[in-house]
Amino acid sequence: MGKSKKERNVKQYPEKLELKKKSPARSLEINQPLKKRIALFSMLIIIMAGAFVYANSIHGKFLWDDEILIQDNKEIQSWSNLPRIFAENIGTGAGRDYNFYRPLHMLTLMVDYSLFKFDVEGYHLTNILFHILTALCIYILANLLFRHNALSLLTALLFVVHPIHTEVVTYISGRFDALSAFFMLLCIIFYIKNFKSSFMTIFLVSLCAILAILSKENALILPVLILLYHYIFGEFNFKKFIPLVAIAIIYIILRMTVLYFPGSGFQTPNTLWDRMPGFFVAVTNYITLLILPFNLHMEHGDLLFKFSDPKALIGILILAFAAFCVFKFRKSNKLLTFAILWFFICLLPESNLYRINAYMNEHWLYLPSFGFFLLLGKYLCPLNENGKLRIFSLIACVALLSFYSFLTIKQNTYWKDPVSFYERTLKYAPFSSRLYNNLARQYEMSGRYKEAVELYKKAVKIAPDYAEAYNNLGVADADLDLNLEAIDAYKTAIKLDPNLVGIYSNLGNAYGRVGKTNEAIEVFLKALKIKPDASAYNNLALIYRGLGKDNEAIQTFQNALDLDPDNNTVYLNIANTYASIGKAQEAIAAFKKVTQLDPNNANSYNNIGYLLKNLGRYEEAIPYFENALKINPGIPEAYENICLTYLKINEVQKAKEWYQRAIQIDPSNQKRYKKLLQIINNNQV
Repeated sequence: MGKSKKERNVKQYPEKLELKKKSPARSLEINQPLKKRIALFSMLIIIMAGAFVYANSIHGKFLWDDEILIQDNKEIQSWSNLPRIFAENIGTGAGRDYNFYRPLHMLTLMVDYSLFKFDVEGYHLTNILFHILTALCIYILANLLFRHNALSLLTALLFVVHPIHTEVVTYISGRFDALSAFFMLLCIIFYIKNFKSSFMTIFLVSLCAILAILSKENALILPVLILLYHYIFGEFNFKKFIPLVAIAIIYIILRMTVLYFPGSGFQTPNTLWDRMPGFFVAVTNYITLLILPFNLHMEHGDLLFKFSDPKALIGILILAFAAFCVFKFRKSNKLLTFAILWFFICLLPESNLYRINAYMNEHWLYLPSFGFFLLLGKYLCPLNENGKLRIFSLIACVALLSFYSFLTIKQNTYWKDPVSFYERTLKYAPFSSRLYNNLARQYEMSGRYKEAVELYKKAVKIAPDYAEAYNNLGVADADLDLNLEAIDAYKTAIKLDPNLVGIYSNLGNAYGRVGKTNEAIEVFLKALKIKPDASAYNNLALIYRGLGKDNEAIQTFQNALDLDPDNNTVYLNIANTYASIGKAQEAIAAFKKVTQLDPNNANSYNNIGYLLKNLGRYEEAIPYFENALKINPGIPEAYENICLTYLKINEVQKAKEWYQRAIQIDPSNQKRYKKLLQIINNNQV
């Protein structure tokens, strides 16, 4: 027999009755206009909470993968590269090979760059926005499933303020987790909601599923989460479900064929059996961090454990207890069953059972934590209790939210400065070669070259196949004028990764500094054979110029400009080369291009003026000298040039005025200007 409407409602929203059994008088069933006002007010609280706890993260600097995905990524800096980000892995724009395909994440970074360039505040605001949007989806989904506003609000608030999520929100490149979770939750919301048009429902569900998968690969778990919904709450809808399966299958086929990126591989081989204890350890750590989120940090590493490890044993017990609860209460407590299964299903793609790059990471809890917070919210929710217990429950909620908010605000400071970030993280992960490498780079950029060299040596000692660290060690050695040591480091890096073009350029430069020009040319030509690169062409041209091969140098500079038409350094080098061989017109054109790309390049304005003066185009030359001195009033050559140019057109008084400005700006240079003063006084050139 068919079920009545009332029975169908009970089937779809079982928790609605369960949460009201204890106290019918305190039912949350209120009229519809009031429910909308409560929902809007609840969402406002969530927005304010998210903005409050992450307000101090706005000024955090670029670090970790931000350098690769944002600072060194040429592809996000031009909308003409939009098709490429949908055809390449996330590291291609920085010359890196990754096995991650997340074009929607890269698209958001492209949008941010177009709006903010390298102004870090804009990127952080975008991260906070997506985190808050995800929390709002948590609130809406919980309300759809359980029809309990207080429970939904508390769950969303726990989600939005908990410090475990700082790795997703405060770390700019961690955005992909928030993007993926947002579209996955939105997909499930649209799936549950019934729109007037079934086509519209299927379209929205499919669109969100595609956007989620293009944000991060873990969205492939979406069909399983939909099956979980049907298992707990409702009858199966084949019409809405089949597009999700089709999207997942198509994505997997594409990733195995045209969108296959092998990446850089793993340092050490291991088996599923080797990794399994690590999963149980991770479960123990995850539950601990969700309850007591202390000592949060970025790097946990690709570590292996034994089944006898105490944390592995505890993890096995946690899983066994969770399985028991699901089996025992699968009919009587739908919320408990849903929360537990949601947690472990969402955790499964990043459990390291299918090998990934670590046994655990805090940001992998972003979506699974919904299940944990839902369960925590159920048993803390103040509307579940009466009288004094209700007051104590409310106090407990406020205290817990305040505690987590305080820890989040404190944890945000961990991400503010790269040096302190790497130094602190190394205390928790002294096994990480990448941390030593990245901290060494920060030391090197601040001029602490000797300390940088020592850290690079530690990095390659931990990971002898770490090509990037060897390359960086070579750069640091070169900074200390240890060119022979630098050459050895670059050679080792090339042996480990022959396809890194930048290493060849560094080696070629090192050969050039020790006078081995033939070796330098050979290295640059080899680099260009592997992959044409503007920097390699530029460096090769400088070698040619040093050998007096100016024509070869000019042609090689031009090859660099063909690859990178807006490379200011190359234009400056080719302009100087033209000037040195007497091709004034070509030099002027190149220097003008430099000033277009860098309007504050005072020396280029002065050089243009000097060349025009030598061509007898005095009236044209004067504005360039004036521009040079306006940008940088401390260029002696520009004062000399403008004075001599005014004398050429018999403007002796103006020449004297510029001479007076020169000695006022830098009185110590009067000896230099002595001959110039004599020329002015004699009114001759």
